[in-house]
Amino acid sequence: MKKLCSVIAAFAVLTSYSSSYATVSKKSADANTYAAEVQSSTPQDQSYAYSNRASIKFIKKDIKGAIADFNEAISINPNNPLLYLNRGYIKHVTNDLKGAMDDYNQALKINGNFAYAYNNRGVLKVSMNDIQGAMDDYAKALSINPKYADVYYNRGNLKYMLNDNKGALEDYDKAIALNPITEGL
Repeated sequence: MKKLCSVIAAFAVLTSYSSSYATVSKKSADANTYAAEVQSSTPQDQSYAYSNRASIKFIKKDIKGAIADFNEAISINPNNPLLYLNRGYIKHVTNDLKGAMDDYNQALKINGNFAYAYNNRGVLKVSMNDIQGAMDDYAKALSINPKYADVYYNRGNLKYMLNDNKGALEDYDKAIALNPITEGL
């Protein structure tokens, strides 16, 4: 089987969910004081603060700190599937495959129409050699959002790995048509 990297949905930073939180995020550059600035805000804002601080910690390669902040965000707002998606992504890239699967499954339990979670879970299934499961997740993601270029790209990678060059080219062409920036990846 050919080897080719897959793209996982972009790591989401939750700055657009709250106007008061967005104001705080523009003022804060220090990850250690990020959540403290919204301590008097709503629980939802606090959850977003922890989530964004987790994102900053992840970028700075503080994996334990990022996971801890996502855990805190989830304890405040356990019904936000994006929190599980992002924590699952960190677990996936740090090779905690079972933990990543649990988080992607929880995101989908909360929102069964969450195309990003199906895409990420598909990429995870490829790494676990669950080829049919990955194809099923990509198909489900595309049934929810047929304009999701990353899914076509990831499915194209899987088809390429399976020596389905014609199918891979069709998916790559679709990914490029939907998002020309993917050309040359």
